[in-house]
Amino acid sequence: MRWTNGKVTLYKDVNETNKLKNAIQLKAPNSTWTQAVGMAAGRFGGGNTRSDDVVVQWANGRVTFFTNVDANGFHAESRLAAPNGTWPHARDLAAGDFNPSTGDQDLFVRWSDGEVTVYDNIGTNQLKTEHQLSPAKSGFRSSALAAVGAFGGDTARNDVVVAWPNGRLTLNGDTTTRSLARERTLVPAA
Repeated sequence: MRWTNGKVTLYKDVNETNKLKNAIQLKAPNSTWTQAVGMAAGRFGGGNTRSDDVVVQWANGRVTFFTNVDANGFHAESRLAAPNGTWPHARDLAAGDFNPSTGDQDLFVRWSDGEVTVYDNIGTNQLKTEHQLSPAKSGFRSSALAAVGAFGGDTARNDVVVAWPNGRLTLNGDTTTRSLARERTLVPAA
């Protein structure tokens, strides 16, 4: 979690019992991390099977990732994108598994204009292989939040849950790099 004062906290072993009790401060309050505007944790290329890598979107459009983040902090920062005018438009970032051949190293991005893209295997390919799941000006520009996880029957992190301003909650299960799966309503509009 990145706080408004730049402090970054890791909550270890979150579950129904531990809840948010095991807080570890990774960064003390600072001006650098106040510029982090988006983060996604996953297995992006740290060389192990743990989801301990973090992609960070910065206010100036720079995108970096840190491998093997642990109680000792952030390690091995790599730049995925130099400061630019595109990445400030990213609204939601999430780790996923949309391409079975690359494993769970994909980055899901919802953009301000409604476009939805997936970058597969960013640990190896950086941000080179982009797949468009929804075009610009799609309904996603009015969504409130999109998250990725294993919400369906299998364990693949390829299900997209979307919260809409009217209170509706939808699921696009079993999404791939080729298509956003059929939308199913989980909670109807209020």
